[in-house]
Amino acid sequence: ALARGETISATLGEAGLPARLQHLAGEVRSGASGVDGIFRVVQSAGNLELGRAVDVNIALPAVANAIALPLHSLYGNRRIYLVEAERLVGHEVVTLGQRLDADGELQVLVSAEGLSSQDSILSSNLPKATTGLRVEVINDPQAAVPDAQVAGAML
Repeated sequence: ALARGETISATLGEAGLPARLQHLAGEVRSGASGVDGIFRVVQSAGNLELGRAVDVNIALPAVANAIALPLHSLYGNRRIYLVEAERLVGHEVVTLGQRLDADGELQVLVSAEGLSSQDSILSSNLPKATTGLRVEVINDPQAAVPDAQVAGAML
């Protein structure tokens, strides 16, 4: 998004000071790596102290062809289970990032070939989920975003 000249907005700290991402700086060392985000505070920074760590919430551009799911829907960082004819069917996904939903709950953003926002996806802490396991759907809320475009991602 930065390379395309898009503005990346953020809020800093408990006060939610508005800021804009200026650039990213990465470092890779043996056994460690990290990325630093350099932000410019848009309004008064009176509540910020030099050298103090603060929470940063970043509002990134929408991610196309992504579905937002509860964290416990993801198994091993790359597998979800669809419910088809009362049986679980494993499906490999690519994890794109995370976001907070309207209630402040953390969700994972995933995409996969053939995955639709209309699919019934297992959303439970089932420890031994496996393809072919018979299940009964008790509650079937729309966990995914209907238009398959997710805004506010934290990548």
